[in-house]
Amino acid sequence: MIYYSLKITLLMSIFQLLNSNEDDQNYSQYDVIDTIDDIEIRHYHALVFASYSDQDNSYNNFSVLADYIFGGNDQNLRLEMTSPVKSKMDGSRDMLFILPKYVTIENHPKPNNQKIEVFRSKIRMAASLRFSGYADDDIC
Repeated sequence: MIYYSLKITLLMSIFQLLNSNEDDQNYSQYDVIDTIDDIEIRHYHALVFASYSDQDNSYNNFSVLADYIFGGNDQNLRLEMTSPVKSKMDGSRDMLFILPKYVTIENHPKPNNQKIEVFRSKIRMAASLRFSGYADDDIC
């Protein structure tokens, strides 16, 4: 029964996504579509990220991105710190900050550090499991 309920909910959500545009979205990080035990089915909105990777010193990644949001940009603009801070799980050492919802791909301040990339993510659906600590192999 849960499977069919989830399937209908996901189909309705996909239909809504296909029949809306980005201007209609409230730009929160995600909406919870359904909860099954400890797993949330989430609809993630398009978000703007700042990303940086120093392959030699991943401990430096946070401070480089922090410099960008604390005014290390062409507008000397301080941006709010958002959470969570993300790290890619694909073997790279990229760290990503989600930029505040008032920052768009069109109006974002340009980083002083040319190795910082600012990009917009795609709208997506995902199953999410909450846990504390790091995402190790057992949790994944």
